Amino acid sequence: MKQEALLILDPEYLGYYGLKKNFIDANFSILKYLSFFNEWHGKTLDNIEVLPLSDAKKFSDKKIIVAVPLNPALKEYLKLLLTAGYKRENIILLLDKPEYSGNENICQMRKDISFRVAFDGEVICQVGANEFLVDTNNELYIVKEIFAEMCYEFFFPVSNAVVIDIGMNIGIASVYFAQRENVQSVYAFEPFLPTYARALDNFKLNVTNDKILPHPYGIGGEDKDLEIKYNENLKGCMSTTRDNSAFLDPNCEKSKAKIKIVDIAKSFSAIIDKHPDAKFVFKIDCEGGEYDIFNRLDQMDMFKHIHFIVMEWHNDQVKNVRELERVLQKNGFFYRLTGNRDGEVINGNIFAVNCTSMIN
Repeated sequence: MKQEALLILDPEYLGYYGLKKNFIDANFSILKYLSFFNEWHGKTLDNIEVLPLSDAKKFSDKKIIVAVPLNPALKEYLKLLLTAGYKRENIILLLDKPEYSGNENICQMRKDISFRVAFDGEVICQVGANEFLVDTNNELYIVKEIFAEMCYEFFFPVSNAVVIDIGMNIGIASVYFAQRENVQSVYAFEPFLPTYARALDNFKLNVTNDKILPHPYGIGGEDKDLEIKYNENLKGCMSTTRDNSAFLDPNCEKSKAKIKIVDIAKSFSAIIDKHPDAKFVFKIDCEGGEYDIFNRLDQMDMFKHIHFIVMEWHNDQVKNVRELERVLQKNGFFYRLTGNRDGEVINGNIFAVNCTSMIN
């Protein structure tokens, strides 16, 4: 039996509505459409009246479908509905309903994915026993690559692992590693403070957060303070070493972040002192910052303390992943590299084992 519901239509996302229409038609009987678009008010669509969005409060006892993809607009609609008196359980999201748009295809890769509305209008993505606040398609992609594509699925047969998460972002990889029984601690580093704050929110949602030690600064080849262009809607693309202009909106000049970078040699030495018997696993995804980190670790002869590396590498017009390979080879690492070193796709992964340290 179909459920009765209202449906929010946004003219910018009619294509998204069309993608989900078969699911909607099969499961719901639409009573009214709601829209902020003045030219639609009083008209009919599929013989159903379109009302002003402000009328939502008149129907707060009804189910309401929000036909908007995962982006900042969805968050604004959800806040509006909660303010109008809607119960969270009466707000229906379409993110995990076919047909899938963009990174919603994570729902085809794992069957234990769901989305729900949090108290403040945020969207929570549940993956198995884990929960993450996600604002954008970019953040959903991070969840997908870690928990569906399993980009960090790398077995390290030790019982005393300590993970160094360089490029913590919104904390998804830190949670992934912290839930492993053989991981004692995760030292996580994120220089962009809004991104760091979102990671702290995600740690609170997950039971493994007591293993995670977050730090509000980045890791590099030296100590320095920077002011860098920043887009909070593309948190996973922000770099401390490259120009972020390609990832910014027209107001990018107003979107700058002051960040702190700390010398990897200094920060890693302090961690080694705290865990003298640990096996160190480096997870690195810092959008080009890996070159300075590798060079500094090599300069200070610190690769001998690293047992495993799982990382994403990034090429640009100046730097090529072969530089990282030369450092790994020099320091006795066996590794597997994915991605084309000279292809159009300018990134890939490296999985590396320090054979010398494992023998010793």
